[in-house]
Amino acid sequence: VGYSDWLSDWNVGNLFRTTVTSADGVSTFHQPMIVFYLLDPAWDADAGFLSGFYLPALLLGLGALIYRRSWAVVCLLLSWWLLPTIFYSGTPYQAHRFVLTYLPALAIFVGIGVATAVDLAINAMRARPMAVRWGLSFASVALLLATGVGAFQGQRSARSWVATHAAFKTEEQSVILLARRASRATPVSAPPHVVSFGATSAIYHYTQWPVLDLYNHDQADIARFLQGPGPRLVVLPEESISTQWASTPLAVRWQWVRDHYALDKQGVAGMYTVYTVEDRP
Repeated sequence: VGYSDWLSDWNVGNLFRTTVTSADGVSTFHQPMIVFYLLDPAWDADAGFLSGFYLPALLLGLGALIYRRSWAVVCLLLSWWLLPTIFYSGTPYQAHRFVLTYLPALAIFVGIGVATAVDLAINAMRARPMAVRWGLSFASVALLLATGVGAFQGQRSARSWVATHAAFKTEEQSVILLARRASRATPVSAPPHVVSFGATSAIYHYTQWPVLDLYNHDQADIARFLQGPGPRLVVLPEESISTQWASTPLAVRWQWVRDHYALDKQGVAGMYTVYTVEDRP
């Protein structure tokens, strides 16, 4: 998606929607856009954000800044958090990478909260009366323990994301292996010409074959591309095109390919289907 398409899809009405429409088709999410961008980063460690156990430290950090009347820092951090949140909530995309824009602001609040808790624990040793001493000590230790649990949860989430990306790599390798087998099913020795969607970058990276992305080229481009010598393949997430991408130019192009060429299904690897392509008689 180009930047012009991305910006043209921005709509203030998206903030509270779970189903949104963009150049990428129709997408339905589990929660409204504003919830994903405003609240999830502060407590959804499973999604790769901060842990909910950081919330006491985050709130203490904000409270400490307000207590010290550090208004410039408060305004900086809140604007760093809230302005991108509102902007991204108006887009039709829930992308974790966008949150990286302002996640450091939340981490700074947490860091200030931890430092404040340590300071309170030290000062508690000199506090009078005894009830205040024990109260401050207990609250500080509880907050630091919660932050430690959050850190443990965060590193567990990081390992889970690494495993997820490793699974993506495994799927890519399966797609490449299936495409190589399909290309050898024809007697022509020239490099295969591949019409692809979704796996385009991976196919080109691992094979250096000529690849045409179905999203970026119209029917005339596809016809010219498939006139080249050598085996001809189509690799795409067929189910996704019939659901998320239904009624989009991408779906129209895929239907055109099916109508104008004879496709022989070679197999499925993950979400991707591989076809060999022949001219219709």
